[in-house]
Amino acid sequence: MPVEVSEDRVIIRFDIKEPLELGDLTEGLVALENQYHKALDAQGVDKKDVKAKLYITKLKTGSIETELAFWLLVGGMAFQAMDYTNIAIEFSERIRKAVDFLSGKSKAKAPTLDKDDLDDLERIIRPVAGKKGAGFSVKRIKLHKKSGDREFLAEYDFGEHDLSNAMMNIGKERDQLEDKAKPKHHIEKNALLIFHQTNKGEAKSKGRSYDLAVIAKISDKPLPVFFPTENSTIKHKMTRITTNPLFTGFMVDVDVQYDGDKPAVYTVMEIHGDPIDLGLPGES
Repeated sequence: MPVEVSEDRVIIRFDIKEPLELGDLTEGLVALENQYHKALDAQGVDKKDVKAKLYITKLKTGSIETELAFWLLVGGMAFQAMDYTNIAIEFSERIRKAVDFLSGKSKAKAPTLDKDDLDDLERIIRPVAGKKGAGFSVKRIKLHKKSGDREFLAEYDFGEHDLSNAMMNIGKERDQLEDKAKPKHHIEKNALLIFHQTNKGEAKSKGRSYDLAVIAKISDKPLPVFFPTENSTIKHKMTRITTNPLFTGFMVDVDVQYDGDKPAVYTVMEIHGDPIDLGLPGES
């Protein structure tokens, strides 16, 4: 039984004047399919209930031009024409906005690109990046099946320098994402630490800590407390004392690790002076 694909089409053109490596083209087409599925997500299509396929309906040589059509089956029912139009717009605009931004052509707000997006975009434009006189274009058309007419709706073209800039900026964007993913640290000196929860067990330098403390100048929330090394003597000095550690203050140098812009973990690096007896609740 023939597959009834959409009348809405997206044409991806790799304009190149030299032989194109098949592996690069194949990886680029797979990356386009990844971006198609992200376009479905953006359109609120629940993939658990959907069979979604992306078809190449035409392949031209000279320059490599692939015509992509959509097919979706939701609960056993095919998508309506308007749904396909929205998906074609979402898919083509997703590629266009990303390459626009990465190439430096657009001064619009940067699209949200994660590592997978950057990897896909790198594979999509790799076949033509760095090639003299090369180009890349995204076109959106509607094929009117009854008449056979091809209605061109939008076209976005990128030249040799655009593609070189995009490849360079993909690397920069990837580095920025990696930097954001790294835990941020800040050393706070002579901070008053008060335990919210602790015990006389051995110090922990990683894993799960059962020691929680508040450092009011940083956060009013109790956060996990670690120490520079396992069996650190710093914890002994803080918990094996004559007063109740939960009603005692300690002046410490602490390494504060952040999750985004919020403090998440304390590592006590050094303790200064004697413990400060804060008194039991109710004492005056």
